[in-house]
Amino acid sequence: MGHLRCRSLRTAGNILVANLALSDFFMLAKTPVFIYNSFYLGPALGKPGCIIYGFLGGLTGVTSIATLSAIALDRYWAVVRPLEPLRALTAVRARLLAIAAWLYAALFASIPAFDVGYGHYVPEGYLTSCSFDYLTEETPPRYFIFVFFCAAWLAPFCTISFCYLNIFREVVCNRNISTSNQEQRLSSRHVKERVKRKAEIKLAFLVIAVIALFFISWTPYAVVALLGIAGKKDLITPITSMIPALFCKTAACINPFIYIITHPKFRIEFKKLLYRDKSKRMGGTIKTAGYNTEITKLHRPSKDLSDTDVEVIQMKNIPYQSENLAEKNEHINTISSKLPERQDTLKSLSMKSFEENVVSPPSWYAKPKFSKKKSFHRKSSKSVISFNTDPTN
Repeated sequence: MGHLRCRSLRTAGNILVANLALSDFFMLAKTPVFIYNSFYLGPALGKPGCIIYGFLGGLTGVTSIATLSAIALDRYWAVVRPLEPLRALTAVRARLLAIAAWLYAALFASIPAFDVGYGHYVPEGYLTSCSFDYLTEETPPRYFIFVFFCAAWLAPFCTISFCYLNIFREVVCNRNISTSNQEQRLSSRHVKERVKRKAEIKLAFLVIAVIALFFISWTPYAVVALLGIAGKKDLITPITSMIPALFCKTAACINPFIYIITHPKFRIEFKKLLYRDKSKRMGGTIKTAGYNTEITKLHRPSKDLSDTDVEVIQMKNIPYQSENLAEKNEHINTISSKLPERQDTLKSLSMKSFEENVVSPPSWYAKPKFSKKKSFHRKSSKSVISFNTDPTN
């Protein structure tokens, strides 16, 4: 969900992380069937349900393994070999790797489902789950299980171990750099590269935690399968075959929490989601006199930011019932009737203060002498006025 909401999380590396979360989700989608079979004391959906259950288990399990291997290779190229642009993971390459992981898993999961002579899916443990038949006496299914073990456990184990051992060695070498080099002033470009490198190393530690959890969960299952094809059936009991299956489902449950706790961006987006739901539950309605004000949040994408939440206040002309509404209206009318009187009072006070503050001209001020003299134009105008007003004319 965080990958879809936040634009800053839509990186090439996080595409693989989202693919891992998707495979874990489908693995957990089988849990209701497992619980129902536990109450039913057997495969309640019959043979078709057992085949579908086993196919989904093999598909999601191998997809998770292949995705973890792809993530390990991506971390190796980003931390150990950052100067090789041809091996840099792009969004297109990440999507192709995710599709290849699903196809790789579908190849091995479909062989027992179609029952082409290399084994089939049967109930295991207390008959509450289904998996490939590792207790068979036939030779072709044993070969398939051994190849499946090498492709789905041994090869990913070697790939992941090689990548993360080199990553740890690179981290140790960076810590042993002399302090004189660290005290040198770096350019802004070098600082950005260094910050990016630290982020890559943190993400590498995150994936190491996920992979450690994966090995703890899937290694018991691989050991049980090898014991079955080796003929050590006396060491396999319902409880010893059931516990590894529960461990696999536990890994799928814990993976999302590891990402939320250790990855800062995922943690920030998870907090935003929680706070947004909390604000919605608190109720965004404010009542005013005769109106309801609703505060809503609109999600507006931005080019610079991951997402932007804009609060919009909407005024709706929806009257609401109130016990003291009549008293409030009467109080409002009283205030409005007193407004003209108050305005007149303020006007008189303002005029009075203006008159008091008017300053008379100083005593030394006087009009110039030439202003008392009558000009030629004044005499002419007076003569014209007297001529016009003379009744004899």
